[in-house]
This record gives sequence, C-alpha cells and structure tokens, in this order.
Amino acid sequence: MRSVKEIVEKMNLTHLQIVREELSADEGYNKFTLAILDNYQANQGEDVLLEKLNINLQSLRLFERTIEKAIFDFYGLEAKSVQELLISSVFYAIYGQTKKQAHIKRAELDSLFCSMKQFGIDQIASPLVNELYLANLGTTTEAAYFQLNENYKKVLDDTNLILDKFSSFNTTLAEFLESNKKSLSNKLVSQHDEIRQIYQNTKNKTTKVVYYLSKLICVAYADQTIVLENGKIGLGEVLTITYEGLFQLPFGIDRFYLKNVFAHVYAKHLSNVEKPEIGQIILGKETESNLFGAYNFNFPNEVSRDLVMFMQLPKTHSEKINIQLETGSLDQSFNGGFPELLFPKVSIYKSLLN
Repeated sequence: MRSVKEIVEKMNLTHLQIVREELSADEGYNKFTLAILDNYQANQGEDVLLEKLNINLQSLRLFERTIEKAIFDFYGLEAKSVQELLISSVFYAIYGQTKKQAHIKRAELDSLFCSMKQFGIDQIASPLVNELYLANLGTTTEAAYFQLNENYKKVLDDTNLILDKFSSFNTTLAEFLESNKKSLSNKLVSQHDEIRQIYQNTKNKTTKVVYYLSKLICVAYADQTIVLENGKIGLGEVLTITYEGLFQLPFGIDRFYLKNVFAHVYAKHLSNVEKPEIGQIILGKETESNLFGAYNFNFPNEVSRDLVMFMQLPKTHSEKINIQLETGSLDQSFNGGFPELLFPKVSIYKSLLN
C-alpha cells in the first residue's frame, strides 16, 4: 500500500492545496496535519517530524490517517464493502491506542489476517503480519511467524517494485509520444518484459493488473503487438483480464490510479478501432481535471484528453458528474477482437470508477 508520505509527494499541487484547505478547517488537528503535509512536501524524514511535533510514531500514523481520508474524499474514494472496510480495521488494530493483553491482541491480529486471506487482499497484509510476528516473539510459534513475515515482506517489496517499474514505463511512454522514436518504442517492450518478470515471480492482483495494463499500453500507443506473445493471447482477452482485475484490487489510492490509467487506455483503444459511439468511457467535463491531474503512476494524462467521449445527458445532470458502471461485464463475444461493455445498470456518481 502507498504510504501517506508517498501520496503527498506525488500529488498534483492544485489538488493538494484543496486538501490542505479542507484540513485547515479542522481546528482540533490542523496544527499536526498541516505540519505533516509541509514536512512531506519538503521531502523531510519522519524523525524530524516526530521531534518537531513531539509525538510518537503511533500518533503520527493516526494523523496521517486523517490526511489520507481528506485525500480520498477529494478523489471521491469511499470504502463501502466489508472487504474495503476491513482495511480500516487492520489499521486501527495496528496503530490504535487501546492497550490489550498479549493473548487477546494475538487473537485479534490472527483473526484479521484470516479475514484478509478470505477476501483475497492479503497481498497488502505485510504490516499486519509484522505485528503478528512481534506479538509472537518468545512463543513457540515465533519461528513460523518470522518466516511468514519474511514472505509477506517480499510480496510487498515486489508489488512496490512493479509499480515503480510501471511509473518508469509510463515516463518512457511520454517520451515516445513526444518524439515517436523507434528506440523508445522498443524500450517500452523491454520495460514490459521487466514487468512480466516481476509478475511471474510474485503473482498477486496488483502485479497481474500492471502486467496486463502494460500490454494494453504497448499495443494502443506504440502498436507493439509483439507483447501479445505472437498471437497466443488476443487483445480482447487482455482487455477483459485487466478490466475484471481492476475491480478485484484492494481498496486504496493504487487502485484509483490504475483505474484512471485504464480509462485513458480504453479511450485510446476506442479511438483506434473507430468505435467512439460505444461510449464506455464517459467523463464529466468539470471533474475530468481530477482524473487527468492525479498522479496515475506518471501516465501522460494529457495525451488522451482529445479521446475522451462525452454523451449527451439531460440538462438536470449538467453539473459535476461522471457515469460509472455499477454493475457490468465484458462481453465474451468480440467484435474484431474488441469487447463491448454491457450496461445492465448505470448510475451517476461524483467520481469515475469509485
């Protein structure tokens, strides 16, 4: 999961200023939250911040939570399902102020870990597993939890690594789109291969989406169909896997960024196949700046502005709106290798792909 420090450092300055104004209104906490924002914008370390504010690490994490909530509110992100709310329960189990007896804490942490595995989001369980390991020091299960902790650290490291590689990949994409150099087109394929290697080493929901999304980008923007493994996998299948995978990702800013990238790439595909009338990607004009202006792992958002398709809506819906699929699936019968979205139910929301 992306730390609050990382989110702040990568955030659009205009967006961050709006979040700052929102935090300023909370007189009870703004002394701390605004100081944390300033510190992270200046790229200073936590030690400096802890000393300056005279707080401990646990308190810092709780103040960071307030900042993260304000950022999520700005982007229209809200945890709703049991699976999404579980992440909050994990956070407070780790950083909450309540003191508990050791055996009770171990049981609580173990129960949360089992729930994360049940919901298929244990790829982000590293902080929780680390707490489990610490809670089992000196017990007969210490060695087992040590190994478990090491395993989940690797999952976290590889997930962060593939996202870093994806950011570099998108930087290359921007350079290629500006220069149209064949060498940069080939570099995209090479970086896609690096992403594939990480995915093959650590397969989870995030690494899978990044891998297939990088394929889509190579084909849509650089016409590098070689990444389709010489026809072994179709473009429609890649699109389906990516689309469905996005909705299985753990709740958080990474999912938001990846969905934004997919929206851009999907719009590009629609343009490539001359099917803008399908209208799968619809952005409200007044809110598109939030989508385009987000970090989105360095994806060159501006290149897709002219590809965004708007549908005519009733005048009563002319305010800030986006249309989002509440339910939907990709039709498995492809038209020219390109799937069409089904619209069993469409709802109007304040943000795209909430």
